[in-house]
Amino acid sequence: MTEECHSLRFIEIGAYEREESMTKWKRYALVLVGIILMILILIGSFIYTTRYVGTDSIDVHNGGAMANKSNFDIIENVDNKVTMNNTNKEEQITIEPEMSIVQVDLSHIFDEVNGCFVLYNKETTEYSIYNQTLAETRVSPYSTFKLVATLMGLRNSVVVDENSTMDYNGTIYPVDSWNQNVNLKDAFQTSCIWYFRQIIDAVGQQEVQSELNKLSYGNCDISEWSGSGLNPGEELNGFWLASSLKISPLEQVQVLQKALGEESIYSEHEVDIMKGVMLHDEVNGYSIYGKTGTNQNKEGWYVGVAEKEQHTYYFAVYIISDDATQLATGNMAREIVKKKFANEN
Repeated sequence: MTEECHSLRFIEIGAYEREESMTKWKRYALVLVGIILMILILIGSFIYTTRYVGTDSIDVHNGGAMANKSNFDIIENVDNKVTMNNTNKEEQITIEPEMSIVQVDLSHIFDEVNGCFVLYNKETTEYSIYNQTLAETRVSPYSTFKLVATLMGLRNSVVVDENSTMDYNGTIYPVDSWNQNVNLKDAFQTSCIWYFRQIIDAVGQQEVQSELNKLSYGNCDISEWSGSGLNPGEELNGFWLASSLKISPLEQVQVLQKALGEESIYSEHEVDIMKGVMLHDEVNGYSIYGKTGTNQNKEGWYVGVAEKEQHTYYFAVYIISDDATQLATGNMAREIVKKKFANEN
């Protein structure tokens, strides 16, 4: 009987120890699961913050205050050799043999920022190019596409003038000026993505494709109509934001000639409205009309046209950062253009 009691006691003690051991493992497992969940939440928060992009690099003046917003995927350039990640890798375009091209050194106005400058002189029909390899390489147009999107909207009566307004859906966006009904002029100048998403959807995929083909807009690829999911929210994505559509700086200049020049597929009235919303600067007697584009402060675009009396120049500047400490934004590209025309006769 005593042996049975001792035996039972040992069994009970063993069972208790096993149960205590299992309880400890459960506690460890719960702690581990909690740590993993916290890490996932932190990673998710970081990704949301860094990927809530797609806005152009803009200067929003509001009562003297200036907000600077930026966007997109990254392209790197090392020692003037174009190196791209998989999402942006594209072919280089072929220069037509009849094009008159002059290589120019504009390094003094780039302030050691890596990039290229393409300038077309309407009078001489001559292209001046700085860093031709980069100028011939296709990348995402980002917010510079809004220039063509505006013309499409005007041509298809989605918008009729600079006061044409789109309704705000109530979503809180990181740019204060987007959080209200917005007209065309303000949408263009603050690079309001949801406004231009509405224009493009209203124009429709078939018509957008047709007009891009007529303009020979880069690779004319709108297969990712809804975009790559770069930003949270369908209204903040599109094929022009780190997605299927790609264009080189040289092609940007050629598109500008077709879109804004004398043989434009758009009417004179539509072009006049377009230029009215894209007028940026007056420099050395030149009226500079343009559109910026930025990718997380690592890529910057500025494209447009400069006019002074009988002089007309179409231009495109594209800059990229060489390392994590260097900035490249649309506003920086804009300043490069201003420096160029400050010294132009």
